[in-house]
Amino acid sequence: MIEESEWVAATIEAFFNLGIKTLYAGYRKARRLIPLRGERPELIRHLFLDSGDFLFHPSSNWSPADGQVNPPPAQEGYPHDISALWSFEPFLPDRTQLKDSLLFPGKLTPTTRLVCSGSPKSNRFTRQYLPSFAVTADIPKPQYPNAISPERLTYLFGEDLVAPKIQVVSMMHKGTLQGKTRKVIWRWHRGSLIPWSPAEYEKDGMLYKGFLLVSRLPRTKAGADILAFAGGHGAGTQAVSLLLAKLPFGELKALADVIGDKPYFQFVLEVSGLRHEASGTIPTKVEISSALPPVALENLTTRDLGSAAKQEKK
Repeated sequence: MIEESEWVAATIEAFFNLGIKTLYAGYRKARRLIPLRGERPELIRHLFLDSGDFLFHPSSNWSPADGQVNPPPAQEGYPHDISALWSFEPFLPDRTQLKDSLLFPGKLTPTTRLVCSGSPKSNRFTRQYLPSFAVTADIPKPQYPNAISPERLTYLFGEDLVAPKIQVVSMMHKGTLQGKTRKVIWRWHRGSLIPWSPAEYEKDGMLYKGFLLVSRLPRTKAGADILAFAGGHGAGTQAVSLLLAKLPFGELKALADVIGDKPYFQFVLEVSGLRHEASGTIPTKVEISSALPPVALENLTTRDLGSAAKQEKK
């Protein structure tokens, strides 16, 4: 039977035989995958909140395409969108007080930063800053006026008005099965817009895999910004909670490496493991898309803001 002292000595010798370089490489790999206490919250704050005067705004006012019907009115925001923004609560300073309704009254100041959940279709602030194009039988058609030219961004939101609708269990319609227009992300290729959606987007007519497009964009020339979490459907938007709490730490670190200290960025999460429950379609897994990798919008500045930004005052 080996003595404890002999086991310790053998272990030390084995480590030295590996070599310092190998040990250091292993340590660096472990540090990227395993956060120290408090490291994940700090990284979340660095990526998404930083500092300053910011307000949360869940979707509450759809702007339907021709022939589409408005969903039920929502005085406090739509369920998936509220859930997404409430997931930020553990990462906020202790002194922060959140109202039952995250929707805010009154006008915004030039320095107010916005954190918005929901797509351009359903959130009026996201609608004014993140361009959205519809898939039509002809050419991509812009859906709303925008403060930022589409050419200044890498990824744009989109809605497919041609393909058959996709089925989800809607929280907005009391857990009933509802047909929704398919959503896409547009990306630029040689000057043209190409639509993208996750592989296995649908299965037997039901939403099987969704997405979440995250964009931080300038809001005012005074330096305020908007952080938009635009889900392809409600389940995509609700995946914000999985991004904050469940995305592997190594992927968060890699995301931070790409973004660096750049003020504006975009990335895409592929959302899977959807459960069509009685209350709604719920996501369980997320991963950063390799097909649409994260980008720092290095050339985007407040000078790119157009007159459409004035519409938020109306």
